[in-house]
Amino acid sequence: MTKFEWSQITRGPKKPLLMLGNPPREGVIDANRVDTSPDVKDELAGISDVAFARLREFEMLPYSETQIIEGDQYFVGSLASILGLDIDGLKNASGVELPLDDVGPDVTALTTAIARARATDARLTLAEVEAGKFVFYVVVVQDSEGVDIAFVRKTTGLKVATANKFFMRFADKMAKLEDPIFRIDYHFDFAVRGDDVAIWNVDNFLALFGDQDALKKAVPSFVQELNSNLGIQLSESTMTSMKDAGDHGSRFAQQIRRVSRLSYLREIEQASLASYLEDVSAIGHGIRVEGGEVHVPDEAIGSFLHLLEQRLWKGHFDGTVRRAQAFAAM
Repeated sequence: MTKFEWSQITRGPKKPLLMLGNPPREGVIDANRVDTSPDVKDELAGISDVAFARLREFEMLPYSETQIIEGDQYFVGSLASILGLDIDGLKNASGVELPLDDVGPDVTALTTAIARARATDARLTLAEVEAGKFVFYVVVVQDSEGVDIAFVRKTTGLKVATANKFFMRFADKMAKLEDPIFRIDYHFDFAVRGDDVAIWNVDNFLALFGDQDALKKAVPSFVQELNSNLGIQLSESTMTSMKDAGDHGSRFAQQIRRVSRLSYLREIEQASLASYLEDVSAIGHGIRVEGGEVHVPDEAIGSFLHLLEQRLWKGHFDGTVRRAQAFAAM
């Protein structure tokens, strides 16, 4: 849970600045400032006020990659813990140490870029804006304590006329608009304040901050962590299969990381696991418990991970085994 109280935040008097971000390179996020006119600054201030109101009025929930959030809720947490950089917590749990540069991008790159933009007169030129392939924009304002708040939105970049569409403007008549246009939305995907983050759109947050190559490299450590915390041991072949699955697919890598952090892993022992396996046996998972170890076929790694997350369940009325894509804790 974040230590910062987002619900108490208010905007300070400093004018907003606008930054455009390019695709991350080698895990580092790059963003640069662009000049804006006074009327655009006023509009950006209004948009940020809407975001501040949402932070104050909406319900805060601890970050979760599986829980769904409603339109009047948002997730909060720290960048370090969410992106897998909580080294001390993992090390204390089982003695497994995850190298800092193996689990995520340089999450300080955004705040570093903002500080650099504040300290220099450098701006993106029109040519650089038109040539850039921007994947996100940032509206930076300061809160009442003078701390920068970065409101971030994933974008597809500039809107330009193509063979299948063109834009027009209206004065006394419709006229074709030749220049590229840039769209700013009134809702952001997430907000960053130092190491604290508030998230409205989890998918876009992970798409921008999640370094998938680095995540895959860390999979063996996550598998070892999972095995150490589980109340029953995984067989060597199961651990190998799980590592292979994580290495070949980012979806598996994300899920393995997520499962390795489940607070109740120690409670999953042979008897409770066997009972759960029997309950969902209709799907023919092929998972078995023998000799005090769990043996999972290659093709059932996904089902096993879903099982550990309690995503598999049998309907009380028809006996059909279902898989939950997401859930909301009651």
